Amino acid sequence: MRKKSLLDANTIVRFFTGNPLEQAKKVRHLFTSSPPESLFIADTVILEVIYVLSSFYRFQKTDIIQKFSELLEDEVFVYNKKLIKSTWEFFKNNSISFVDAYLCALTETEEPTTLYSFDKRLQKILPQKVKEP
Repeated sequence: MRKKSLLDANTIVRFFTGNPLEQAKKVRHLFTSSPPESLFIADTVILEVIYVLSSFYRFQKTDIIQKFSELLEDEVFVYNKKLIKSTWEFFKNNSISFVDAYLCALTETEEPTTLYSFDKRLQKILPQKVKEP
């Protein structure tokens, strides 16, 4: 079994922003020199990176989707593929936050069968699964 190393959100943010330059170079080297399936990205890290890129760095949703999709295609990364790919689809196709898209994906790919929310957009997206408490 191959050893995996866990990535913090700030490493991926550095990679996408190039700031600060020296740290971005170190991250780029890490990503290009690591063996396949050796860098693990937790779901929470993906959520945090998207929040930071959209709020602090003001990346557009389409740019975030494109950059992250390209990054996750690299065989060096390990992540919850089924759940995150489903999340990307909800995120791309609806006017909702990534966290809400993640919750929708969880109801489709994991155990929970009901999502309790007052969010009308979520109720429209998954009318059979989203209910008010």
